[in-house]
Parts: sequence; C-alpha cells; structure tokens
Amino acid sequence: MTGPRAPGGEIYLVYAASSFITGWTTHRLIAAGVSLTWSRKPFLVAARLIVAAAGAMALLAALSVFVLIWRVRETAWTRRGTT
Repeated sequence: MTGPRAPGGEIYLVYAASSFITGWTTHRLIAAGVSLTWSRKPFLVAARLIVAAAGAMALLAALSVFVLIWRVRETAWTRRGTT
C-alpha cells in the first residue's frame, strides 16, 4: 500500500492497555478490602460516559460535514442562477 497506512489497529492497543490497567487497579482495590461491587462500578460508569461522549463527538463531526457539504452545494447552485 502506498501513501499513509490504514488506521484502525491502534484501537486494539488502547483496548489492551485499558483492560490491563483497569484489571490491575480493580485487583488492588479488592485486595485492599473494597467490595467487588464498589471496586468495579466506577470503571463501568466511566466506560459508559466515555462511550457517550465519543458518540456525541462523532455525531457533531458528522453534522458539521453535512452542513459544510450543504453550504457548498447551495453556493454552487446560487452561482449558476438556479435555486
């Protein structure tokens, strides 16, 4: 493949690092005497919030691209004299 490499594989490195860090931290919390529920719940809540924020950012990016395309198309039609 010529040019820039295809993105996408980096997310699996992030998953692996995240799994390791959260697993290690949870294990340490349980070893310190924290209940199973309270040692895992913060990570579950944080994961949901991060996914929600990522989804919102993706939606905003898609909307901004749509608006940009719409304005370019509208400008091109106006220059031709058709509406």
